[in-house]
Amino acid sequence: MRLELSNDRVVREMRYLGELGERIRDVAVGPDGFVSVVTESGKGRVLRIKPVTG
Repeated sequence: MRLELSNDRVVREMRYLGELGERIRDVAVGPDGFVSVVTESGKGRVLRIKPVTG
């Protein structure tokens, strides 16, 4: 979930990766600029997120 704040109030909420059905435990940006996430489940996963190209 990404929250956009203005004057300490949430003005917009965006949810990402809900289709995974798993809680995201950690997020990091690698030196290549791609985002990696670690999921929390019985078999947690490390996922690398790449932008979609045309």
